[in-house]
Parts: sequence; structure tokens; C-alpha cells
Amino acid sequence: MAISKKLILNILLIIWISFSIIYIAYDLWSDFKLKELNQAYQQGRIDTINSLIQQAEKCEPISVFSKK
Repeated sequence: MAISKKLILNILLIIWISFSIIYIAYDLWSDFKLKELNQAYQQGRIDTINSLIQQAEKCEPISVFSKK
């Protein structure tokens, strides 16, 4: 039973398409994760600044510390 060139070409084409779809999905997932992390960071920064502004408007002492 000989393997024809057309069968080999079809197998290679299927492998190439599968790899391409997997790569595109991975790239989209990576971009999604990066955007979500960046958005969470920005929201945390905004919340911190707004909280500081609210505490400062009360003219009360503000405790500031770092957990390093």
C-alpha cells in the first residue's frame, strides 16, 4: 500500500491549519490576560487615589505605609 503525494499533502495541510488555529487562540488568550491584568492594575490605582482624596478632604491624619 503506497502513500500518495495527495494524502501526504492533505495531512500536512491539516497539521498546518491545526497549528495555526492553536497559535491564534493562544495569542488571543495572551492578549486578553494582559489587558485584564492591566485593567485591574489601573482600577486599583484609581481606587487608591480616590480613597486618599476622600480621606484628605476630611482633614484627618492619613496613615501611609508600604508592605515591603
